[in-house]
Amino acid sequence: MITSWALDSYLGLKHSGVLPRELYFQRLRPDILRLRALGQDPRFKDARFWGPAKCSPSETVPDGFKMKWHNLGNGNVQLRLCIGLVDGDAFLCQGFKKTSPGQDFREGFKLMERIRLIRQQRHVEKGAL
Repeated sequence: MITSWALDSYLGLKHSGVLPRELYFQRLRPDILRLRALGQDPRFKDARFWGPAKCSPSETVPDGFKMKWHNLGNGNVQLRLCIGLVDGDAFLCQGFKKTSPGQDFREGFKLMERIRLIRQQRHVEKGAL
């Protein structure tokens, strides 16, 4: 499921010039669509691509994960997409440009809150994968 939070963060990245249309359609979108076959796609065994979301160096976000892309574009940008796995469904929650480990942890806290809201059905779905 694509949440309103994910759509808002995508639009923010796009309008700031971090995420050009070509990069999204050629590289990110095909990877995001892999979520349809989460359990069977071998790419999800690659720790450089997929891993648990963290809210501190030693604490992971329950049911929270990140897709990771390294060295994108001319500026060697690192992009992250935070995903909540709730009741067997993948919810795209937010994307961001990683600038520091601290930011990664702050986004993890945000993801934890958003997963809580999804469980309470207090979120807006904007589309499906």
